[in-house]
Amino acid sequence: MSPGSSTESYPAFARIGLRENPGKNLNQSYQRSSADRGVCLLIRSCALAWIKFPHGLITWHKCPDIPLPPQPVVTRWGTWIRSVVYYSKHFKEVVTVIDKLPETDSAACVKAVKDCLNDSRVKNDIAYITSNFSFIPANTEQLQREKQSLCSQIAIVKEAQVNIHSALGETGKKVKNKWDNVLNKNVGFSLLEKVSRVISGESVNVPVSIDVSIVPNLKFAPLTSVSVERSFSAFKMILSDKRQRLTVENLEKNSGGVLCR
Repeated sequence: MSPGSSTESYPAFARIGLRENPGKNLNQSYQRSSADRGVCLLIRSCALAWIKFPHGLITWHKCPDIPLPPQPVVTRWGTWIRSVVYYSKHFKEVVTVIDKLPETDSAACVKAVKDCLNDSRVKNDIAYITSNFSFIPANTEQLQREKQSLCSQIAIVKEAQVNIHSALGETGKKVKNKWDNVLNKNVGFSLLEKVSRVISGESVNVPVSIDVSIVPNLKFAPLTSVSVERSFSAFKMILSDKRQRLTVENLEKNSGGVLCR
């Protein structure tokens, strides 16, 4: 289907579709702003240190009730901030384990981790991120859940907006501006927000572009494309190098099972 034909076939969906998750942009924006201050270097180098010295993980088993250090996943929103929160909670334990790892020429990542852990700016950044933005991972996971009403999804975004606007410091202002810019560019979000208010029984003037008959169908409209992206991954596994003899009948059964999830 060509880009132009999608608007002709699904005019309402093309107008109100939310193009991107503001939480995802916020997470990526803060990663870029913190890269020169060592937080990203700490997370990246610490992950490499466990690969270079896997025996160092044995020390973690001696620490009860302390999980292994997480590794951020690019395709999973909020995992980077979750890693920062982890180092905030278990900073002393991480220092204890890292100090036991040898510094060799083949493992420069260990020296980089030790330098970051001894850097007061990194400690301050970890504390700042945890204090002001630790809500983002949980908020993002709530927004990714399926079968949620439009009103509940809008409430999740509004709750995140309140927390973002309460962030302190110069970095907090930059993150707030980034959040506002993303939402302002998403014309579809303002339309869906008005639709949710109509569904809630409020008196709101809905734009002429949205027909009254469509409003009830938007009661469970998703704000993000997470479910669609996950379906792509599921469909990709139906016909793969390990499965090349599917009949048309079995293909319909498999595709139907994915769509019903």
